[in-house]
Amino acid sequence: MRPAAKVAMSGICTALSVLLLFFGGVVPVLAYVCPMLAGVLMVVLVRTFGYSTAWVTYVSTGLLSFFLVPDKECMLMYVLFFGYYTIVRQWIGRLRPRSVALAAECLLFNAAVNLLLVYVFAIPMDAVSSNKWFLVGFWLAMNLLFFLYERLLGVAELLYAHKIEKRLRSVFKK
Repeated sequence: MRPAAKVAMSGICTALSVLLLFFGGVVPVLAYVCPMLAGVLMVVLVRTFGYSTAWVTYVSTGLLSFFLVPDKECMLMYVLFFGYYTIVRQWIGRLRPRSVALAAECLLFNAAVNLLLVYVFAIPMDAVSSNKWFLVGFWLAMNLLFFLYERLLGVAELLYAHKIEKRLRSVFKK
């Protein structure tokens, strides 16, 4: 793949990701959906253009969204998990047996959620632990969200591989 094609696609995906994160900040309901959709864009970059292009897009999206996105929660969800997870998901998926890979994915997600809650949003865990049912319900809801996101990534990757990738490669080879 030509370097100009990689730069062009990285720029397009960066602009689209920042736009998605901006909409997530404008429409409160989309604050949790838009970082996930921006992360799904990384599937295209990793499969077609490689890891380096995906990392450049992740960093540039994170920096631009810091200045342009009004909702910092939306931006931080992208930066702390949904932006890079699609990239490292390929490496984690190579772990064998599969149960080790699943445990590593869940550990990474739960660490990111705890980092977001405790250090970014300054929610003291001792206050939350006094109401254990809230903590259990929140943990279950977040892990269900992660499971659904993982399924979305699998479907998006299959759809991209079977329907779009060949066309996109032929456009950028010209």
